[in-house]
Amino acid sequence: MRRALWFGLVTALSGCATARLTGEPPRVSPDPGVARTVILEPLFENAPLQRGTRTELARVSPSTLSPSPYGYGTSGVGYGAPTTVPVQFTVNEKPLFAKPVVLAELHRKLLPELQKLRPSWRVSSTSGASTLSGTVAVVRTIIGGNFLVASDRPLKNLAFGFGLLLWPLEILAAQPVQETMKVLGSLERFQLDASAVAQRLVRYSSQPDAAVNLSGQTPVRHEFGVDVAYEEGLLASDLPRPGVLADGLVQALAAAIVALVEEPGGEAPPPALPPPPP
Repeated sequence: MRRALWFGLVTALSGCATARLTGEPPRVSPDPGVARTVILEPLFENAPLQRGTRTELARVSPSTLSPSPYGYGTSGVGYGAPTTVPVQFTVNEKPLFAKPVVLAELHRKLLPELQKLRPSWRVSSTSGASTLSGTVAVVRTIIGGNFLVASDRPLKNLAFGFGLLLWPLEILAAQPVQETMKVLGSLERFQLDASAVAQRLVRYSSQPDAAVNLSGQTPVRHEFGVDVAYEEGLLASDLPRPGVLADGLVQALAAAIVALVEEPGGEAPPPALPPPPP
């Protein structure tokens, strides 16, 4: 009886602990108070497709569950109620942070995060370009993919399974799963005149706002590899996980964008631009 109660307690603790970020947030220097105008483009991606699995629920009738004992058809025809079962299949798809809906969410969250880190800046998306004037820094973010670089989930799953026989192992299974997701990509900064930006906007159906035609321009460019560490209960729902990971990536990207914009040379006047191509 005591063992059953212990097992129930472990299961409850593991199941209720949804994902949360771990580790220290990125360090950002205090705002020096230099007024700047920064335009943040919608995020791009160039991530390759990844092979993964997807699980969906399907309704099946008893007649599809086993072959007929009479040598034809299936057994159970006309008997019992339909059953919902999980069906798992393989798919080729973009990784989490390269999906259009996630890219749009990252852009939405980055705008206020940048403004919070640098109150002296005027931070805008491309939709506000027509209301701006003077020199602006256009920041382009390109996501190159993401993948797990560390996880103790297999160990915790093993401990949980053997804990049915060796209950002390459930102590290990009760501890949160620790995982780290690495996100690759690059940041680019272009110094332009605001009027030129307004003339070079390009709309893409998959993006929440217009991009800027920056062909022929040479940016200041830095690649990044960001680690987002998090923990969650072994039996917790994974539905909150993408939002938590997005928050961690937004914090890291905002800190990197601040460093990029404030890099020496960021105040240089933009070169003259030719008229945009027809």
